[in-house]
Amino acid sequence: MISWNGYGGMGLGIGFMILGFLFMLALIAGVVLFIIWLVKQSNSHDTPNLSAVDILKIRYAKGEIDKTEFDEKMKTVSK
Repeated sequence: MISWNGYGGMGLGIGFMILGFLFMLALIAGVVLFIIWLVKQSNSHDTPNLSAVDILKIRYAKGEIDKTEFDEKMKTVSK
């Protein structure tokens, strides 16, 4: 007969500690994998199939490049 106050109870407690630790590891791994999946999903919809001219127009409209740089790059792209 197993005594809950003796050695048998201690072994059971260690078993539950190990199961709890494994559960926490699985939970953390699941959260990390979910975040990685979300990041990949958001990056896959960025700018699909835009031409170089379209990208230049967008950058100019956002103010990332000025008129002079836009004209220079358009000459290069148009060749």
